[in-house]
Amino acid sequence: PEEKILTNDTLFKLKELPHRVVIFGGGPIGTENGTAFAKFCTHTTIIVRSEMIPTEPRECVEVVKKSLTEEFEAKIYENAKETIYDPETGHLTLRDKDGKEIDKVPKADYYLMALGRIPNTEGLGLENAGIKYDKAGIMVDHNLRTANRNIYAIGDVINAPKFTHLSANQGKFIIKKALIPWAQRVESPLPAVTYSDPPIASVGEKEETELIKKFVIDFGKSDRGLVENAEGLIGCIYVEMFTGKIKGVSMVGHFAEHAINFFTLALTKNVSVFELENFMVPYPTYFNAIEKLYYQFLNHQICCK
Repeated sequence: PEEKILTNDTLFKLKELPHRVVIFGGGPIGTENGTAFAKFCTHTTIIVRSEMIPTEPRECVEVVKKSLTEEFEAKIYENAKETIYDPETGHLTLRDKDGKEIDKVPKADYYLMALGRIPNTEGLGLENAGIKYDKAGIMVDHNLRTANRNIYAIGDVINAPKFTHLSANQGKFIIKKALIPWAQRVESPLPAVTYSDPPIASVGEKEETELIKKFVIDFGKSDRGLVENAEGLIGCIYVEMFTGKIKGVSMVGHFAEHAINFFTLALTKNVSVFELENFMVPYPTYFNAIEKLYYQFLNHQICCK
């Protein structure tokens, strides 16, 4: 029923805490709001067509899933290709790609649709202004200029990732462009955080290739982590083996949203693992474990030779 459907905008208009909520979608919005509801002791079910947070390494995502299901007692159904709503009972029947029943989900107070967003460009008459767009948003060049060279576009409405900090960065460039017309925009590494509990933060490339290898660092095994009995503080660091340059990072843990800033700077400055030899971190901190990346990288280079 329409009155039971929520979006990431309308859910904040709720006057009372729901007893039971079903969330469709396991991306950042579904994961973040699922975490919030579950921590408020709402019975929370998350239904995902494929995998939870599919853009992040499984090592990191599994930590979040474990926290959601074991600590906050949420239910997660992945690879649910078909969902059937029974109007009489209010139950949802979930089926996999082969049509086999996965489970039945009890009737909920609300159903949050977290299946992605599209820019509100229809009906604006943009074509009359010579501005090109598609379902993903307004098309811009590297300087954020539209097909009409007198008009720029920034933020969620363009075909780009939807992040507040990216929009702010684009806004700063537009001001610079207005003052210095010949200015050219430089693409910078874009960090992102999914505010689950614990959060996942990432930046850069997150895929192994023939030239790029993934190194997994358990920051919980640092002396500070052992003393504080920390679990699940994992970092997946992707390194170009020929140059040693750090190409991408994904981290999960209660410091991840802060620690990712170091790696964002490392990517911006093209830092190599070789440069970590003289990089000192105060002891004892979780970040002491970064030394393991240096030794793992050297050991791999020696073994390969």
